[in-house]
Amino acid sequence: MPDSMHPSPCALVSGFEHGGLGVVLVPGAKERLSKAQLAFQRLVKRIEKLRRKIDTETERLSGYLDTYTTELRPLEVELANQHKTLVRLLYPYLNGPSLGRRNGKAVLREVLQDQLLSIIGVLGELADEDLRAIYEVVEGRSVKEAQAEDFEMMREELGEMLGAMGVHADLSRFQPGMSDAEMAARMAELKARVEEERLSRETKTERPKTQRQKEREAREQAAEELRKRDVGGLYRQLAKLLHPDLEQDPVLRAEKEAAMKQLTTAYKNNDLHGMLRLEVAWIAREQADASRLTDQKLAIYNKVLKEQVAELEARLDAVLTHPRFQPLMKYVDPFFRELNFNGPAEKRSLQAMLRSIKKTLASLRGPSAGQTVADILEAFALEKHRAIHW
Repeated sequence: MPDSMHPSPCALVSGFEHGGLGVVLVPGAKERLSKAQLAFQRLVKRIEKLRRKIDTETERLSGYLDTYTTELRPLEVELANQHKTLVRLLYPYLNGPSLGRRNGKAVLREVLQDQLLSIIGVLGELADEDLRAIYEVVEGRSVKEAQAEDFEMMREELGEMLGAMGVHADLSRFQPGMSDAEMAARMAELKARVEEERLSRETKTERPKTQRQKEREAREQAAEELRKRDVGGLYRQLAKLLHPDLEQDPVLRAEKEAAMKQLTTAYKNNDLHGMLRLEVAWIAREQADASRLTDQKLAIYNKVLKEQVAELEARLDAVLTHPRFQPLMKYVDPFFRELNFNGPAEKRSLQAMLRSIKKTLASLRGPSAGQTVADILEAFALEKHRAIHW
């Protein structure tokens, strides 16, 4: 049989790599790794690198979230409460005398709308009855009606997008007021439906299978069986192979003790790729079953590892969008999808806004209140003009 089907045995190198299991296959002095073995090595390293990245990114975002929760969120809530006072002080001018400028009351209505939406954006609701009444006057609809209309528009847009993809899904289970967990569950169901529709379309247009397709399906079936393989059974099998108590050689005994620790850690973490790595490495070392080191067998292992790579890459991309980090999404650049978070700068900005609005509120309670209202309207109109002509 060709050498490619029975690659040369590999020596085992023990030792702890940073973030890894510390067991790798390397060729002997006169040996070379097969392509399948090299692919196995690359995939294992890729998986370990991705896991480190996920841990690092999660730790980084957790630090940002702690800063936001303890230092920034209280300032945001305080600012929202100051905005409530601002709305209450400005609202009487909507039904009062002329505001001294053309369309002054129309601008004031926009100011009030902007302030109320800002409060809802921070607090998630308008709990105060007087503010809900003001909202209904300036918006021409209640808060509940507005939320229902906005949600229905979102649902229609989602339905149109799915329809363009040829997917017909029931979106009636998406309702206003859903929690993040409920929304995530519904989106997972929707994703499964999209995949089901895609597979259905592919099946309808499927041509007679070629020999290569049949062989690929056979490999996929073998990989599926490996994926479903009982982790506990694999652990017991490897524990027999690696148990140090039956070793007389002190060097080999120490190596097996280290490997058993790695095996136990991988088992506790349900780490299939780590357990497979130990299995292949020790089989190569012990020559216990040479047939299991064929490229065909490694190709099956590698398929499972490739799937794990894809899953980890998806997890890495999704770290920022996890519901836990939702408060940080406001700091994500909409064009480059990068998180731009500077805790100290954000804190200084919020503190400056608090000082500014408190000064404004003091003026609105004083003798120059009318001029202060005029200044607010002028500043708002100017900012709106700049936004339109940006």
